[in-house]
Amino acid sequence: MQPKAEKVEKTPVKGKSQKVYSSYLFKRINYDFVGKRKIAFIVSLVTAVVGLGSVIIKGGFDLGIDFKGGALVEVRFEKPVQIDQIRETLQTVGLGDSIIQQFGSDRDILIRVEQSASGENVGSKVVEGLKNKLGDNPFEVRRIESVGPQVGGELTRQAQLALLFAIAGMVLYLGWRFDYESVTSIAVITGIALLTIALSSLEWMYIPLLTSVALVAVLVVCIILDLRFAFAAIIALIHDVIVTIGMFSITNREVTLPVVAAILTLIGYSVNDTIVVFDRIRENLRLYYRSKPFEEIVNMSINQTLSRTILTAFTVFIVTLILYLRGGEVINGFAFAMLVGVVTGTYSSIFVASPILVVWQNISKKKSYSPKH
Repeated sequence: MQPKAEKVEKTPVKGKSQKVYSSYLFKRINYDFVGKRKIAFIVSLVTAVVGLGSVIIKGGFDLGIDFKGGALVEVRFEKPVQIDQIRETLQTVGLGDSIIQQFGSDRDILIRVEQSASGENVGSKVVEGLKNKLGDNPFEVRRIESVGPQVGGELTRQAQLALLFAIAGMVLYLGWRFDYESVTSIAVITGIALLTIALSSLEWMYIPLLTSVALVAVLVVCIILDLRFAFAAIIALIHDVIVTIGMFSITNREVTLPVVAAILTLIGYSVNDTIVVFDRIRENLRLYYRSKPFEEIVNMSINQTLSRTILTAFTVFIVTLILYLRGGEVINGFAFAMLVGVVTGTYSSIFVASPILVVWQNISKKKSYSPKH
């Protein structure tokens, strides 16, 4: 009697499509994502540099009236009106530099006016000017929002603190999530986060600089203590935020409070997507770290989670696309940030975070990496 042949497990081969690992949607796909990491790193680096370069060249972001102070007036005319007519009208009342936008239809006009030095109510001044010069075309004032310069400054600081606290919370979570058995690493990362939050209470502290320094400190700690998963997830988070805000500068879009809310949402989305892939990598490491190369395990894990990653991103993308196209001017910036963030977050979980683990492993002296828990 012939001995029963041992069942051979099919394994993926770099660069070839074989039988799959993955769930139903991409069950025939076994793409070599990790093998394209050099191209992905170049794309990410160029995108980030172009975005930051745009911010530096323009001297910062184009802040909305939420942060600068001023007024936003939305009106709907009975008959179509040209932007040139509105601008000529505003020039007669000394507000010719206002930002005028047509949206929805040629009857809907959005006017943004910066706060005047005298502190007068510029929103009412706009409405009065329109009534006096365009009396033959009645209009409805749909909203007037005014923000004083002091309130704008306070909102700016509060928005910066919100971003700082969100990033600090995510860094703490990542440190615990991927290395909760190491008391030293958790203690150090917690100490950095608490010190950063304490320093942020100082009035003279420049919050963006404090956030940058704290992130660099955490990354250095991750390198020293071999917290490779936390390191890769934080790099992906930074990547997503930089690319998103860079797109706002490149496309000359205003940064408003809804945009800050979108970036806070993006931080959570980006980390969640990365954690799903990392959890599968750690599961597969427990099973195969003695029998398969690290790069192959990472590639296998990305393919296994591809259905979940793409389906989640696609559904969120569809919703935000509808918001962007039909949601109106008020949430247009929020929807745009979410659109960019969803695409960037999905991309970074596949092409940035996971390949960083491979790069780390390749330069490490260890031949194989076993999960700590």
